[in-house]
Amino acid sequence: MSNGKFLYRDAKPSDYKEVASVIKEIFDFDVSEKNYMKYMEDDSVEIFVAESDERIAGVLCAEKQWHAFEGYTNYYLRNCGVLPQYREQGIYSKLISMIKEKAFNEGIHAIELTCGINRPLTHRFYLNHGFTIKKTLVFISELKEGSN
Repeated sequence: MSNGKFLYRDAKPSDYKEVASVIKEIFDFDVSEKNYMKYMEDDSVEIFVAESDERIAGVLCAEKQWHAFEGYTNYYLRNCGVLPQYREQGIYSKLISMIKEKAFNEGIHAIELTCGINRPLTHRFYLNHGFTIKKTLVFISELKEGSN
């Protein structure tokens, strides 16, 4: 699927180095090839990319989650973004529309994500694309070897 000068498509195993590079540049963490390939083989995961002539410019990773007590399935977005030099061109909007279309066609209940509290421009983007804010806090207990 093409939009102007970008091609939008499912990621392929051969995209590993470029996808990892985009995630490293945006989020400053490394994605191992082993973990990427595991993600690629997982039927509950969707990875879409926006590709220019030069390189992959944007990535959207979505993972299906079943909420047993609430009785619904959603897609949870993680490690999604567009390289700074490609922003403001509608790339992420197109990637969001792709996952929304896929979710709708699969009967998925919702698309969810977490976002840093001090990112008002990102918050506005999601609000402008039909997302709402849940009134929740995210708590995490990072377990280290030898701790309880």
